[in-house]
Amino acid sequence: MRHRTTDSAAASLVDVGGFRLSIRTAGSGGPPVVCVSALGCAHDIWADAAALLAETTTVITYGRPGLGGSDRLPAEESAVPRDGRWVAEQLRTLLRAADVAPPYVLSSGSIGAFVIDRFAAAWPDEVAGLVLHDPTRPRPHRGVANPNGSSTSPDGDLPDVDGGGGLIFSGELVRSFLTVAPPENRDGRFVVLSSAVGRWVRDVDPQDWHRPLTLADIDVQWQEMQREWAQRLHAVHLIADTAGHHIYLEEPQLTAAVVGAVVDAARQNRPVDLDDATLGEVGASRA
Repeated sequence: MRHRTTDSAAASLVDVGGFRLSIRTAGSGGPPVVCVSALGCAHDIWADAAALLAETTTVITYGRPGLGGSDRLPAEESAVPRDGRWVAEQLRTLLRAADVAPPYVLSSGSIGAFVIDRFAAAWPDEVAGLVLHDPTRPRPHRGVANPNGSSTSPDGDLPDVDGGGGLIFSGELVRSFLTVAPPENRDGRFVVLSSAVGRWVRDVDPQDWHRPLTLADIDVQWQEMQREWAQRLHAVHLIADTAGHHIYLEEPQLTAAVVGAVVDAARQNRPVDLDDATLGEVGASRA
């Protein structure tokens, strides 16, 4: 049965320095789970998973500028490409202004992984754990013949990306991943939860950008890059049995189980422990 957030989780607008971001709080208790969305997404994509998590802890969703009811960036700010640290600082300002006290369990989707990576690196004492849902690739795909398509820019790097609301994610967001120091997984509570093997073949319409590679080739590279993320963070690496890129939307019970396990581990001051039987029940396995 699918769950939806209720009116008790209505969004509020909080000033973060000349404009307002939308924030929605549900549940009670700690550590609070803070959801950092994929490109172009905000509250709604987390709704089912957030409702399940709110049964046992506080859950925060928010909208980056121009998304989920948040104000757009001021015109003078919108032309400047931003990296993950800048977006993380904006999130930290929002949480402080909304009186959401750390430490947080940060849960990301796709490009949000770069934001929570930088948050945990900058303020490790404010982070109780990380769960990265199918994080955006840390490097361009290899062997793609059309570098000007949706995969890469002409120099082989990812281009600047319009994140909506005047926020431009810089291509440096990805380039810097290969050179900046990762956050330290001091407590053993970092998890990478990747989409199902074969999801590119199943979920993506063939287009010219990936040729001469097939989507099956892209799928293999995607899983390789998921492993890079897990190795970078010394994280537990899990793979969804069937879920695609937006795991929390397709399989909210899986997200609730994995994030909930990180919350429980933080409460008990121990590394995260996910047994195979529980993973099997919610549709995941160890990488």
